[in-house]
Amino acid sequence: MAIARDSGSAFPITANAIVAFRSAGAPASANQQTNSWIDLNAPAGVTSTDVVIAIITQYGGSTFTVTAPSGWTLIKNTDDNTAPHQQKLVAYWALGNVASYRFTTNTTFTSIVGVTRAYSGVDNTTPLDATAVAQLNASSTTYTAPTITTVSSNAMLVSAWCDHLDTSSVVTVFSSEQPGSNVSGLSFADTLNGNIQSVDSSDGIQATSGASGTKTVTVTRALASIGMLIALRPGRTCTSPAFSTNAGALIVVTLGWVNNAAAAAPYTCAWEGSAPAGASAFTQVVSAALTGSVAPNVGGSSIWVATASQAIASGRVVVTATTADTSCSMALAVDALTGASSTVTNTGFVASADSAAVNRFITLAGVSSGSWLYVAYSDGNAFGALTTQSGTTTAKSSAALLNADVGYNSSGTGGSIAVGWTGTATFASTCAAEITVSNTSRFLASLGVGN
Repeated sequence: MAIARDSGSAFPITANAIVAFRSAGAPASANQQTNSWIDLNAPAGVTSTDVVIAIITQYGGSTFTVTAPSGWTLIKNTDDNTAPHQQKLVAYWALGNVASYRFTTNTTFTSIVGVTRAYSGVDNTTPLDATAVAQLNASSTTYTAPTITTVSSNAMLVSAWCDHLDTSSVVTVFSSEQPGSNVSGLSFADTLNGNIQSVDSSDGIQATSGASGTKTVTVTRALASIGMLIALRPGRTCTSPAFSTNAGALIVVTLGWVNNAAAAAPYTCAWEGSAPAGASAFTQVVSAALTGSVAPNVGGSSIWVATASQAIASGRVVVTATTADTSCSMALAVDALTGASSTVTNTGFVASADSAAVNRFITLAGVSSGSWLYVAYSDGNAFGALTTQSGTTTAKSSAALLNADVGYNSSGTGGSIAVGWTGTATFASTCAAEITVSNTSRFLASLGVGN
């Protein structure tokens, strides 16, 4: 039986560990004359390794409290106790598998509004890259969140603002949010209490560590406000999108990574949650690492495989860094084949330490006709071009080479990461994979053939 790409999902699929906005839950509001809680809405598509932020504003300042359900951790609480615009802005975080979104209050006479925001690629142990900051703003049509100083590159900044008005006739209209992406919020006209309570939020990546500068939003009328800024730390977990396979599929995961830890391959690959019925655990078939002199000074690559004796309706792959290094970066690709042997052979590895532009080859002898080639690699400063190189016989069939790279800077010193694979290329006999890297500090590659 010839090897073919499994038709369960549109393989290959890719993911990286940079923080990314998943979705926002629909804004929620409550009038506390009728109950003493607010049920926030869970963001759509949230996974167990996502980090969810709940942003809540309430009329009344420190007179009133907001208590989170189990599983939520306080990020920041700021109160404005100045009449007539007493108000509270509070934020919590939780992992995506948190059970409850019901937040309680200690009063039955106030207005409360909240939004939720989910992010993938956030450090699940230490999600905050810096202590969140907030400030009270005097009446103005520009609301300001103070500067925050991040310690990691590619931290996700999340801004939030709130205001209060003692009339329910005219809601607040927010515009020109900073950082400005993925805006969500609500201006709630509470006709029972006769006031308006509003919340607004947005986000954006800060590429390099350091001071963010203040962030602002423009509103349609001058009001006193509270502004808050939160920084999320890029994580040590990389989760693939959900995928499906047919029975008998061979699932191949390729990973490239860089970090500042010891020269080892401190990464594990597993199914998210429990393994799907009929799916085996992942087996690492090749892993390699190299230490260079340019930070982040360790890079490497790994390949894992698993089998599925039954069809998988929905599965996700999670790769986790066991190092405590906060600068680690990962990018992975998941592919699935039918007609492939569950034993992956012909593995290889090549590496070069700090150098200028280089070409590197991995040569496999005795590759059987119709085999598929996978390559994972990482490099220090610039992404390379993944190609195949002729050996003593034809290197590949006429099928086009799939060159799919995903990656990003992992630190202010320019570390980068990528994953490449030759998913649509088939190989006839002795052949080699070549990666050309320009102006790089490091090159690593590992290779496996399913045949």
